Amino acid sequence: MFHSRESENEQCRPKIVITTVDDPDIIAVKKDLKMISVNSETTESFELPSGGANGSSYTWSSDNEQVISVSKTENGYAAAVTRADADTTVKLVCTAVSGGYSEQREFYVNVIGSATSVADLDAAEISVEYTDSMRTVSLPGS
Repeated sequence: MFHSRESENEQCRPKIVITTVDDPDIIAVKKDLKMISVNSETTESFELPSGGANGSSYTWSSDNEQVISVSKTENGYAAAVTRADADTTVKLVCTAVSGGYSEQREFYVNVIGSATSVADLDAAEISVEYTDSMRTVSLPGS
């Protein structure tokens, strides 16, 4: 059971801060962040947008610039991929801003490693030639 009583002591009164959802900047940022799509796996460099359809502007960052380096271009952002030997997961962060409101969204991208073992290859991609004087094994990319 709840009781209510008025107090003359202002410190006893709770302060409530309400952020309305009718703020156009908040609405724009939230809608724009939901519409961003980034592939979860890649072997190649790719483009990232610089803004959303509702007017938000974006900035991008990477937690591993050695594998995915992000830079501003005329048309958005370029995500330059440098493949390591092993698969590497990189976190990209998009910060969307509209007016005085900003919010971030994280994307995780697995960069497929450049080292490929024979066990990973499709059998149809392996070519073996054998003659009495020469043995040759051809693998994709060799």
